[in-house]
Amino acid sequence: NQAVCLLVANGVKTCQVTVDGPKEVHDKRRGYRQGHGSSFDRVLENMRRLVGRMELSVRINVDEDNIGHAYTLLDIFREEGFFQHSETGFFPYMAMTGPINPCIPFNCRPVSMGEFYKKNLKFQEKVFEYSGRGWLRPVLDFPFAVGAPCGALMKNTYAFDPKGQYFRCALEIGETDKQCGHICGEVNSPQYKKWGDYDPLTDRECLECRYLPFCMGGCPKVIFDKNGFYRKEGCVYWKGNLEDIVRLYAKAMGE
Repeated sequence: NQAVCLLVANGVKTCQVTVDGPKEVHDKRRGYRQGHGSSFDRVLENMRRLVGRMELSVRINVDEDNIGHAYTLLDIFREEGFFQHSETGFFPYMAMTGPINPCIPFNCRPVSMGEFYKKNLKFQEKVFEYSGRGWLRPVLDFPFAVGAPCGALMKNTYAFDPKGQYFRCALEIGETDKQCGHICGEVNSPQYKKWGDYDPLTDRECLECRYLPFCMGGCPKVIFDKNGFYRKEGCVYWKGNLEDIVRLYAKAMGE
C-alpha cells in the first residue's frame, strides 16, 4: 500500500500489468527464478491495491498455447470485483505474442491474425458485458487517429531491467545490445537516437495506406528488427477487420 500511495502522491495516473493466464498458466510462463511462491498471486494482490486508485490496463499476452485461457481470466477479475471500477479505468485486453524477443524463456507458438481477431472480438464483447456496458470505445477497439504507435516513442518513456540498464522499449529488455544506457551512467546514443528518428512516413507502403492514422506504421521494434512475422501480420488487423469492428461498435451503441 505504501508503494501505491507513493505513486498516487507523485501524480502517476495509469499503470499496466501483464498476465499470461490464470494461476497455473501464468506461473508456468512467468514463475520466480527460485521457484518459490506464485507470481500470479503477487500480481493479483498488487492489482487489488491499484484498481480504483488509478487507470489500470491488464495486458494478456496470448499465443497458441494460452489464448483459450484469456476468458477464464475475465471470470477471475469479475469475482475480484475489478469490473466495478470500469468507469474509472479497469481495462483488460489481449495482445498477440510472436517471435519479437529472443530472450523469451518459453517457446512461443503464434496464432494467426485471423484466429486472433475472431477470439479477440469475443473477448472484447465479454469485457463490455462485465464492465456494465460502459467505456465502449477502448473495449471494442474502435479505431481512432493516434499520434504515435506506441509509448516507446513518447518523451520520458523508459523501461528498466533488474541491473539498472534502461531501454526505450520494454520488449527489448534482455537484448543487452539494445540498451540505451544505465541508470547511473551515460546515454547509449545510437540506440537512444533510433527511437527519436523513427518516422513511419518514410515507408512508402505506410505513406500510401488509408489505415495509417490508426496505426502510424505499427510497432517500431518490428521495423528496426526487420521482423518478418509481424511485418506480414501487422497490417492484416485493420485491413481485414475494420468493417466488422465498426458493425460491432454500432450494435453496442444501440443496446
